[in-house]
Amino acid sequence: MTKRSTKEQRSIELERLLAELRRRSLYTQKHSLPPLVVNNVDASPMVLVPGGKFEMGDGLDEDCGKHSVYLDSYYIGMYMVTNRQYKVFIDATGHRAPSQGAWIDAVSVWQGDTFPEEFATHPVVCVNWDDAKTYAEWAGCMLPTEAQWEKAAKGLQGYLYPWGDDWDEDKCRNRSNRLQDPTSEVYGYPDGVSGYGTWNQSGNVYEWCADWYGERYPETGSRENPEGPDEGSLRHERGSCWRYSDSLSFRCSKRSFCVPGALNDFRGFRIVKRLS
Repeated sequence: MTKRSTKEQRSIELERLLAELRRRSLYTQKHSLPPLVVNNVDASPMVLVPGGKFEMGDGLDEDCGKHSVYLDSYYIGMYMVTNRQYKVFIDATGHRAPSQGAWIDAVSVWQGDTFPEEFATHPVVCVNWDDAKTYAEWAGCMLPTEAQWEKAAKGLQGYLYPWGDDWDEDKCRNRSNRLQDPTSEVYGYPDGVSGYGTWNQSGNVYEWCADWYGERYPETGSRENPEGPDEGSLRHERGSCWRYSDSLSFRCSKRSFCVPGALNDFRGFRIVKRLS
């Protein structure tokens, strides 16, 4: 009996991983497209968000009124991009390492172009909008629009939070439960997974979105594949982070924005792949 090659062993492990990811997927309705794929470039597992209308906004803030939005089908990262994945990116491209934040208290776990192994599966932080966009394009993807991000977070049920309509601080990383490490693994808090199977869309770290800040939602009518203004000075971010404990900031529809050059230890990103 011959020993399996390293390549064969890796292939078997990958199949086991994919089987487990499919088993954990919360979205089981049949579609012609697979509900879960793995991106070839950066190995990100990505879940399908089928095309159709959803109710964007929740009406709890002046800038997030409820309205109907149609989106084409797309795949979105099940998890945020990790330090391990970002290391592969900088080794392949020579892009700068996220080893320095913009504030004195914005601490990066990176030391030069590497990081402690225990943070390998934590979300990469201290990345600005251009860093995130460059990674997404290298991976053959893009940053999610506000609408894409929100639809994935709300799930089929259109919940206020990814897990339901009631706030539960134990279902996401926040100031009340962060312990000694600010961030957690991207697969942490399984009870907070959205209906489409995305993890950590509330808490852990904010996530960059593609849109410029400045778009006002319509009071009536519907929008189709919105992408925000053509220009601006601020970019949107979503999801809140470990620094905060105010329940309202963790809502799926809560809008936030930041200067695109910001390098903070509470902001990362996930990627999207369009099908068109």
